[in-house]
Amino acid sequence: MDDHPLQVQALPAVLRAPDVAKILGCSRSTVYELCHQQKIPHIRLTAHRLIIPRDALILWLQTCGEFRITEKPETSNEKVG
Repeated sequence: MDDHPLQVQALPAVLRAPDVAKILGCSRSTVYELCHQQKIPHIRLTAHRLIIPRDALILWLQTCGEFRITEKPETSNEKVG
């Protein structure tokens, strides 16, 4: 990733998964998985094609603060109470 700040208004109004992956610094498959989990706002055009509106992505980033991949919760053997 370069040291230049991201100029969000310079981004196209509609982004593809590889574009979002580059912005977030993750893999393309992670973007697809987050979309499948309904975590990233997107529009599915066909069974194999989706787009992410720039403004919806910006709002999502502002409201969630960061993106997280849901993992299994850790189990504990300690009893409560």
